[in-house]
Amino acid sequence: MIIDDVLQESAEYYQARKQRLIGAILMAPPGSPCPRRRASGEYWYLRTYAGGNRRREVYLGRGDDPWVRRLLARIDRRRSALAELREVKRALKKLGEKRGKVTSHDLQPAIKDIFTALDREGMWRTGAMLVGSWCFMVYQNYCGVEFFPQRTLDIDIAVALPYRGEEKDLGLVFESLGFQSIFNRADGSITYDNGEIKIELLSELKGAGRKNKRPQVARLGIAPVEVRFLSLLLDNSMPIKIHGVGEVTVPSLSAFFLHKLLLAGERKEPAKRAKDLRQAAAVAKSLARSPEWGADLRRLWKELPKGWRKRIKKQENNLGGVPDDAAGAVAELLDGLQI
Repeated sequence: MIIDDVLQESAEYYQARKQRLIGAILMAPPGSPCPRRRASGEYWYLRTYAGGNRRREVYLGRGDDPWVRRLLARIDRRRSALAELREVKRALKKLGEKRGKVTSHDLQPAIKDIFTALDREGMWRTGAMLVGSWCFMVYQNYCGVEFFPQRTLDIDIAVALPYRGEEKDLGLVFESLGFQSIFNRADGSITYDNGEIKIELLSELKGAGRKNKRPQVARLGIAPVEVRFLSLLLDNSMPIKIHGVGEVTVPSLSAFFLHKLLLAGERKEPAKRAKDLRQAAAVAKSLARSPEWGADLRRLWKELPKGWRKRIKKQENNLGGVPDDAAGAVAELLDGLQI
């Protein structure tokens, strides 16, 4: 019937509008900006709720700082977006939309066993780091990074070398969990597979880019795959406590964001490049709404080699397949960084 078609089109319109508004809200931190005027100029703070009757203020920067002006503009847009979002939700309710269930990932038992085993061996504290898509899923569950579905059963674990912890055989640990070691003749690396999940261990590719034909690490009983730019992650770690598992080490959000943009520039497969950019864009929203993470991003950017910064900036032209609100977050963050 015509009325059904009209209702369906209206629902789709409001759902799309809801997504755009949520994107605008995620790009700015909650709170009220407060100016402090002194003889040396104007300084801005963000006042936020800290529980009970308590408030806290986070320093943003000088009023003449371009980054501060952009952040204040985002906060102002957030206020209007919140008001409009309430109207959109009321419209969707009238159209019969039911409250959706919160989507989240639960760790599969085998993956939980891997994380727990590495925690028990002390590896998260002596140089192991969860990277790749499972790292991104941890961000979604524990760091407020927006959800979008992705299919992956591979676990990427980076290892800082030279390893300085106690000698152990991680290969035997994985085999005790039901994984079989797979030797790669091309580069001498070893991965672990149980028929459903593959564990790939990674280390930094150094020097002129020639991969080591014998990448064995005797003190750990592993032979990791060598990849570029891994030091950016390993040098900027962040512990996350996962219920029922323990503590897992992941890269900081700012390191993950920049690393994904670096990788995207190296990808030959369009699908992998698009995945890197989509994950970078999702993390960009969280970075944009946190003054603390924004400050960490600017610190890390200044420490990057100039060539790496140029590679990252080039990815601003490859965001065509990323949703507009997410692409805008990436572009705004990159525009706010100085080469």
